[in-house]
Amino acid sequence: MKKVIFLCLFILSFSSVSFAQNKKADAIKDKMAQEICDCITNSDVDTNDEEELKLKLGMCMMQSIGDNEKLLSKAGIDIKKEGAISIFAESLGMVMATKCPMVFMGLAKKELEQESEEEEKEAIQQLEGIISKVEEGSFVTLIIKDNEGRSHNVLWLEFFENADEVKQNYEKLKGMAVSVKYYEKEYYNPKIEDYVKVKVLKKVDFE
Repeated sequence: MKKVIFLCLFILSFSSVSFAQNKKADAIKDKMAQEICDCITNSDVDTNDEEELKLKLGMCMMQSIGDNEKLLSKAGIDIKKEGAISIFAESLGMVMATKCPMVFMGLAKKELEQESEEEEKEAIQQLEGIISKVEEGSFVTLIIKDNEGRSHNVLWLEFFENADEVKQNYEKLKGMAVSVKYYEKEYYNPKIEDYVKVKVLKKVDFE
């Protein structure tokens, strides 16, 4: 019985120390995050220059880690271990995101733009054929028969590059040879209670 009580007390004391260390670690992260944010925002760094901003962020972060090394050690955070700094920097970045979001927006802007361009480039597809029918309902649908005789429904759901030109030729669309750019998007169809892919119009080139 005494052994059980001793074991319970040991577990409780260990949990208390661990909880206290976690609280200390969180407090230090909060302090350091503010220091790094202040270091960047008080400098003359151009937040639109991704490379300059990354360099400044690294310098400010390393300075703060150096200044708080003893406090980190007391909180049970050993930054001298292999890979420890990168792991700690990630958790620190999450705290910083709430204190100086503009810094992270500056870092993410270019990357997001590149990803968006790449995704759009990959997503856009092309179809050549004859417009066999134009259906009008909730949306306008161009039914295009390709060179192999297959029919494709392409929906006019949103504004696209040469929408005005298509409007001008609207009455003459049927029977016209076209090259259509489109992307595929999933929509929920309540009739079949499932998602379906539809082709969404992006551009129409008249041949």
